[in-house]
Amino acid sequence: MPKSTPREEAALKKLDASSNAPKYVSCDLSKAQKESLTVYIQDTDLEELVKWMCDKVSDEYTITMRSLDVGYQCSLTGTPKQRANAGACLISRSDSPLRSIWSVMFKTVEILPPIWPISNRLEDLD
Repeated sequence: MPKSTPREEAALKKLDASSNAPKYVSCDLSKAQKESLTVYIQDTDLEELVKWMCDKVSDEYTITMRSLDVGYQCSLTGTPKQRANAGACLISRSDSPLRSIWSVMFKTVEILPPIWPISNRLEDLD
């Protein structure tokens, strides 16, 4: 069975062509990186987290948090004014709201390059 139907592929291509469509960043953590995240959280205090959040908002990013059916999600999205990552959306899901924010911080500070790699939605389909 193909990954997607021609109709789904057409819809994804239409989204990719739209300048308003979000461009998702692929950054799933390995088991070792998840362990490093736990250490990173223990070594970083709340003041540093709040400073990072304020810096990101000042640098034209939008930070959102929400409750999911299971767990919580934090996303960091470059606004149209953001130079390096305009329209790019980095998402982390976790078992607590605070850990989801820390996860996004960890990904941006420790893992991702300054210009985030955008995932190809057609290739990401199972």
